[in-house]
Amino acid sequence: MEKIKILNIRETGLLRVGACGAAAGAINAGFCYAIAKPLPFAWHIIPAGAVHGGLLAISAFGMSRLFLKKNLGTRILAAPLVAWIGGYLSWISLSLSLTAFPLLREPWTHSLFWPFFEHWEGMLVKPAFSFGLVASLYYLFLVLYCGKKRGLGPHLIGAVVSGILGSLSFWIGFGWYFSPIHGAIWGILVGIGAWTA
Repeated sequence: MEKIKILNIRETGLLRVGACGAAAGAINAGFCYAIAKPLPFAWHIIPAGAVHGGLLAISAFGMSRLFLKKNLGTRILAAPLVAWIGGYLSWISLSLSLTAFPLLREPWTHSLFWPFFEHWEGMLVKPAFSFGLVASLYYLFLVLYCGKKRGLGPHLIGAVVSGILGSLSFWIGFGWYFSPIHGAIWGILVGIGAWTA
């Protein structure tokens, strides 16, 4: 009797990239927890970071699989959508973790629908600057350059550069030096995951 395949190769590749992003997110959140300034992060920032890093990786890699065979204009025009989706979804877990602090306490619905509590300009732009640029830059790298490349080097370079540059707009308010550290960790693991996928 034949075994029934539950996941095809594309789905397992996406899950692998997501798992690598989640591992990187957990490591990065662990660093935040260890050096916690100015906020006393609680333990739940680590699983929240894992969800955050995994969703950024899945949104970039998954959307690149959807748009890779589209024409150049469509691939480029999809980048802001990737930034919005990646930033919106990946920030939810961090927001839920941060709202556990008494000074930041907000209803859980605010964490789920956070962009919609902004003015329309903020609703359109804020997800991109809440790490959505990481997903968008990596997506662009995949669909414009690296989508069919098999070498590890291009995947590492694209993911690391995207992680560093894409997170800089967020980390500049807390300390720009977090951007190269967190971006490189995320990029190395996600790049390896994308290469193996």
